This record gives sequence, structure tokens and C-alpha cells, in this order.
Amino acid sequence: LSYLEGWISKEEMDRVHNLISMMELSLWHPIMDDIDLIYSSQVKIVDKRGGSLCAPVPKTLGQCGYIQHLSKERLTQTMAEYKAICGTFPRGGIGVEVHCHEVGLKDPSIVAKKHVKVAAHVNIPVSQPFNETNAEGSYNEWIENAQSKRADAHNERLGLDGDASRLTLTAEPPAFEADTIFKETVEDYATQLTTAASPDVARIASETSEESMFLPCMVGQLEGQFL
Repeated sequence: LSYLEGWISKEEMDRVHNLISMMELSLWHPIMDDIDLIYSSQVKIVDKRGGSLCAPVPKTLGQCGYIQHLSKERLTQTMAEYKAICGTFPRGGIGVEVHCHEVGLKDPSIVAKKHVKVAAHVNIPVSQPFNETNAEGSYNEWIENAQSKRADAHNERLGLDGDASRLTLTAEPPAFEADTIFKETVEDYATQLTTAASPDVARIASETSEESMFLPCMVGQLEGQFL
């Protein structure tokens, strides 16, 4: 799609595909043959993102651009063209050991079932501390518990508790020197580069909590505020 938009050359597109293939990652998966499934997912994404698809693609190598609209007709056509390209690569573009169980990890679809199934009783010994892995209940209950704890922490970081002293906005953000985002300091770093929540946002957050309108969602609050 990026190539068709004129954002990258064919040579650059081939370079990306070749790199993915050399690393034995997947360019293609059989589920991508199900156009109806892919398009239905796209419709939900557009609804969630306010009417735009916002599909990230390279806009020159190293830069990100976004495809905002993709009709089902164009999706069908370009997917067929892309599958033909993938067919020129080893294994038809399918990666090596692409599923978790193939590398010794638990299958996520199996692990998640204990949170999807609603248990009739909660049987956690008093001596055993509560955590997300030993809790029974619905998937939504698990997400709500985890996200509520995160929201409380973010309220403090964003100054919703009245302390905005930790927000240090600058015209030029400092470099983030860590080689991975999984550092204890990353949320503080993101917070320091965001604006304090407005009174309206603070009011909405408070009323959402008071009226029990919390809607569990896997979208990270940190990612949103950092962007």
C-alpha cells in the first residue's frame, strides 16, 4: 500500500520484504485469505478511531505514514497482489516457528480462556496474595482490575490529584537513551513530555469513576498520552 501510494520505491519495498523473509518472520499467513474477516476487523478499527483507519505504513524508510481509508474492493485487490508477491519468497512468505507453541511458549488462546470463562466461585486462599494470574472471573473483570490500578497511577502522574509539578514540557524533548521501552522510568519519561490534564478531562475522569462507567479496554493509556 505504501508503494502504491508512492511513498516508497519498489526497491525499498523489496528491501523491506527481503529483510522480513531473511529473519524468517511472516510476510503471509493463511488467515489473510479471509477478506471478510479482515474487512470486518477494519470496520471496527475505523469506528474506534473516529472514522479513519490510521493504518501505519512506511512513508520513506524510517518514517511512518498512515492509510486513512481502504475500501473492501481495494483491500481485496491489493491483498491478492500482495499474496502473489509473497508467493515468490520461501514457504510462500510464511515464517518459521510463527506460533507461540512452536517455540515452547503457551498458546495465548488457551491461557486467556481462564479469564474468558466466568467462574461460579472465587477460591483464592487467604494466605495467597491476589494477582491477575490466580484470579478467577470474566475476562472483563480481569481487565478492569488491571486497568483500574493503572488508571490510578496515571492520575497521579498526570496531576489529576492536584500535583502537576512533575510535568516538565520543553520545546525539544530530551533523547530517550534506553534501548527498550520496558524500563521503570518510561512512564515518567512519557509523562514529562505530555500536558497536564485539563479541568474538563479531570472532571470526566472523576465522573466516569463515580458513575461506574469504566469500560475495560486493552488500549494502553500510556501509549495514548505519549502520542
